[in-house]
Amino acid sequence: MYIHLTSLQRTQLVLAAKQDLESLDKTISDIRRDNPKAFQTRQSLAERVFYIKPAQAIPCSSWHAEPQAAEETAPM
Repeated sequence: MYIHLTSLQRTQLVLAAKQDLESLDKTISDIRRDNPKAFQTRQSLAERVFYIKPAQAIPCSSWHAEPQAAEETAPM
């Protein structure tokens, strides 16, 4: 699943983040109302696949490498 925000929505989020939390919360609420597919659901969270295993109990279906192994094989 790929989450899409329009260019306008991205700009709105950036501007709201520069103001205060109230503005940001309202902007997120507006975008959620107008573009609900731009947000993860419980189901989509559980379907995510990570390259490196999440450090916490984050909903996902799988991962490809343990954190230690990923650090050893990461390009410099």
